[in-house]
Parts: sequence; C-alpha cells; structure tokens
Amino acid sequence: MLLIFGFRTRLRTVLEGVFHCPRCQQDRPFARKQARRWFTLFFLPVIPLKVAGEFIECQTCQGRFTDAVLDTPTTPVLAESMDKALEIIGATLRGEYAADHTVITGWVAPLAESMSVQGKEHMVSAATAQALDQGAMTTDRQAVVDTVGHALGLTDAHIRGIVSTVEASRPAPPA
Repeated sequence: MLLIFGFRTRLRTVLEGVFHCPRCQQDRPFARKQARRWFTLFFLPVIPLKVAGEFIECQTCQGRFTDAVLDTPTTPVLAESMDKALEIIGATLRGEYAADHTVITGWVAPLAESMSVQGKEHMVSAATAQALDQGAMTTDRQAVVDTVGHALGLTDAHIRGIVSTVEASRPAPPA
C-alpha cells in the first residue's frame, strides 16, 4: 500500500480592519493572517501542528508587514487627534491650562511620528494663528508655540520661520 504524507502551511484570516499601509501610503483594508503547519495525508490537511507566525497583509497591494504597522493611526484618527491637540493649544493660550505646557506636549508629541514635515508646519502655523488671535505675540504665547514645535521635533529656527511667515501673512491691525 502506498501512503503519501507530508507537511503544509496554510493561511487563515483571523482579523480584518483598516490601517495605514506603508507601501500604498493610504488607509487600506487589511487582514491579519495566521500561518499554521499541518500534517497532510494524500495531500489533505489532517492534523494541525504549531502556528508558524502571523502577519498583516494589505488587501490592496498584498504587502506583508509586522504587527507594528497597526500602531500608525489612520487618517480619521490622526485628524481627530490633531483637532483635539489644537483645542488644547487654544485652551492653553486662553490660560485654561497650567503654564508648564505638559498637557500640550502630551497631546502633540505622539502625533509627531505620524506627521510629515508639512503637517508639522501646518500645526505650528495653526498654533501661531491662535496665539495671534489673542493679540500680539507675547513671550508666553511664543512659549506655547515653541512647545508645540519642539514636541513635533522642529528646531528653533524652523519654528521662528513659521511664526514669521504667519505674522507676515496676517493683515495689519487698523490704526
């Protein structure tokens, strides 16, 4: 009697969702796939063996990634976090939070990793505009803007350039 046996790896989808694909650079559907080894008899999987591993697969480009890729926020989550951070910045400028600026850093710093340089510049511009809406740029207001820029990983020179650009683009107050 002839017995044909062997081992085979089969993939199973264990979770589906939406993530920010590093290859597509867009929010895409993903599947978390689990690879399991099987003992086969006549090419049919008969006995499940150990799990060989798991990975995240983009359903658009079929790129495969580690679980760490799920730590990057999707566009709606990032936008919501940015809105909340700008709300906190505005409240700090109005004096509703302590002057130590730890609340700002707590909301802004986690965003830095997911933001492009242009996004960081936009956030500092928005903080500068909020500061100037309160009146002239004082040292306290500048300190808030500096805290935002530093939490995003920008240099002092970069922050000063953004502030200067925003100040120059605003209309002069009536005399």
